[in-house]
Amino acid sequence: MSLILKNVSKKVGGQTHIHPTDLTLEKGTMNVLLGPTSAGKTS
Repeated sequence: MSLILKNVSKKVGGQTHIHPTDLTLEKGTMNVLLGPTSAGKTS
């Protein structure tokens, strides 16, 4: 089983926090999302 995200993006107040991104998360793996403060990681 896997989780597939395609063309995910996030804009806040006209500012792009996450550019269109594709991501595949596989069962049984560990994934880490890194980025600077206020980069939109929790968005």
